[in-house]
Amino acid sequence: MKRTFFLRKSSVYLCGVLLLTAFPVTPGSFPEAAERLFDSIAIETGNKAVTVNEIKQALTTQAEVIKQQNQPAPDMAQLTAQIINSMIDDMLLEREAERLNIQVSQEELDDEVKRYKARVGKAENDPLEDILKHLNTTPADFKKKVYKSVMKNKLIGSEVYAKIDVSDEYLRKVHSGESGENYTYTIRHILRRIPSAATAEQKEKSKQEIIYIRQQFEANPENWDTLALTYSDDPSVRTNKGMLTPFRKEQILKEISDPVRQMQVNGVITVESPLGFHLIQLMEKKDTGTADFEAAKEELLNTEQDKQYRKYYRELLNSLRSKYPIKVNAPEYLPYVNYQLPAEG
Repeated sequence: MKRTFFLRKSSVYLCGVLLLTAFPVTPGSFPEAAERLFDSIAIETGNKAVTVNEIKQALTTQAEVIKQQNQPAPDMAQLTAQIINSMIDDMLLEREAERLNIQVSQEELDDEVKRYKARVGKAENDPLEDILKHLNTTPADFKKKVYKSVMKNKLIGSEVYAKIDVSDEYLRKVHSGESGENYTYTIRHILRRIPSAATAEQKEKSKQEIIYIRQQFEANPENWDTLALTYSDDPSVRTNKGMLTPFRKEQILKEISDPVRQMQVNGVITVESPLGFHLIQLMEKKDTGTADFEAAKEELLNTEQDKQYRKYYRELLNSLRSKYPIKVNAPEYLPYVNYQLPAEG
């Protein structure tokens, strides 16, 4: 059997209790009024509930907002799911905040009311009654809603925001990759290419050639350009004489980047890669992290805050859905509970 209750102007519901003793309504009398006054509980958890009319009103309001913003008509199934699950989440947060006996001080309430006035463009000393007329609610009911809002926000603060790490140290790791490295490397190289399907003898020949070139270079370091133009199989040698543009470690072959990262500037090594044998000299190792990080920091901060907030907020809500049973009394809304919304981004 569906439970009903009398709706007050503030839309505050009283745990499904039928208040007919205070406001008697005779069946069959003024049916239009009866339709307005009575509502069915659609979804409940513990002593928290949302009604069919509240869901319908929220859908109508949100659809109107979307229309006024000249956005495309919404997918009503998706919009219904978003609203219903948001209402469920709100009830669960309120239950958990009450279970934890989270307290809200008068100062916190006053601060939140001040913030609300600022959001709607009113001065701090403007009477709250005048501001709330268009909401069709009283200051007492409004402050009650503000109390619940602050209480839930304090819960989110301790269970979500407290876990978010946007320290410079963490952001630098995100910015540079898990290695924590922000270096670029500039090298010059001479390549002796290994022929495809090379025999062991051919491979050894290329290796000995690069060793010989290294000996020639170390005997006369000023002779690099001549050696590169004479011996290198890199097609770009004619224009760059073996000098490569600066690169990060992930931008070049691992067989080259790994040993290069261990080198000292002006050091010389020979390495083998899938291309062949290289004579490499490290010309510059530059820490670009500070400049690059500072330029990207603000955007990175916002992205990480949002990313971590969504992660920890969803973890909190999932834990609450596991802890508190949710009862759906209106079968038409059952498919929308835990409805899978399209993935973000």
